[in-house]
Amino acid sequence: MKLRRTITYLVLALLAAAPSACSSNEGTPTPPSPELAPPPGPVGPYPADAGQPPPTPSAAAPYPSEVNPAGHPDPGGTLAAEWRPLAGAEPPMKTEFSMVYDAAREQIIAYGGRDREFNPTNETWAYRSETQTWTNMEPETSPPWRSSHSMVYDPVHGTILMFGGTDFKQVFADLWEFDIDRNTWVELEAGEGPEPRQMHGMAFDSNAEVVILFGGRRTDGGAAFRDTWEFNPAGARWRELAPGQAPPIQDHVMMDFDPRNNRTILFSGPADRSKATIGTWEFSYQDNTWSQIPTAASPTADHGGFVYDTTLCQLVLVGNSLKGNEMETWAFDYETGHWTQVDTTGNPGYREHFGFAYDERAAEFLLVGGFPEQGNWALKFAE
Repeated sequence: MKLRRTITYLVLALLAAAPSACSSNEGTPTPPSPELAPPPGPVGPYPADAGQPPPTPSAAAPYPSEVNPAGHPDPGGTLAAEWRPLAGAEPPMKTEFSMVYDAAREQIIAYGGRDREFNPTNETWAYRSETQTWTNMEPETSPPWRSSHSMVYDPVHGTILMFGGTDFKQVFADLWEFDIDRNTWVELEAGEGPEPRQMHGMAFDSNAEVVILFGGRRTDGGAAFRDTWEFNPAGARWRELAPGQAPPIQDHVMMDFDPRNNRTILFSGPADRSKATIGTWEFSYQDNTWSQIPTAASPTADHGGFVYDTTLCQLVLVGNSLKGNEMETWAFDYETGHWTQVDTTGNPGYREHFGFAYDERAAEFLLVGGFPEQGNWALKFAE
């Protein structure tokens, strides 16, 4: 068993080191320890999420997507993609769950959340695109049920890491690892870490080989966070990074890592339906800095999926539009600093709290569940 596990890690390391279409041109330097800076100022209570479709806004004040600041070049260019419904068996989870792509085994893993009747489920399911089938993994052990947690795939060790969430009685601050080969969840002892929270953002920085965590909130109407943490799987330890500035407080943090440009990218949506918090941010682990990226246009979603497309070499956001009860699809190109609204055919219908992941094998996104619409859809960009 030990020999097989060692061979598995060697194979995963080779896969992680192999260049992709979106490989960084900067090489892979050994990441220095970030300098710790004074933390952002204190934050106050965060208003409860009403959980209702957004109201139609007034036309008096323009959205960022309608603003082209003086001197900023027009993004230009177009992108097209097609939505298509997926038939067949479905996993029980429909809302407030997490799912990520397991690159070594070419499958998507989903955990937790609530089912169609809003009953809790702590099951773990795997989806394979070549057969379009879902399989209940039935692991030997599982975390306590939760929703609004965050998960990332660790390509170095070939495992999945999950932190936080809520069961609506308490908010969690536990860290779990899903060993896919052994088919078991294990709670990790990682020292003093982030406070209990839900709806936070997590991304795996594949250059530094650490998890980056940002923000979240404790409970409805409770404390909200603007802190930034790293978890190092090699040392199994949390560390607060405390950069000098940070993105604004928000609900449902949307962020992922751009391996081509070695940056964690965060889209700051409209907190409490306010357009003032809309913006795009980058985090440099090497410099321990958050910086806002000026953009000529941007999405308006506050509930969405934001995932890196390893074929397009851009980050793709799918979410609810603040302009009305509709969905919007955007792609962000870090190298140009531009958001492009994607011209889509097909219509998955308005939804929040859905699962969203990019299937590298199929070169398409998978959208699962949500509320009020719950069907499963695939999104594929035109070649």
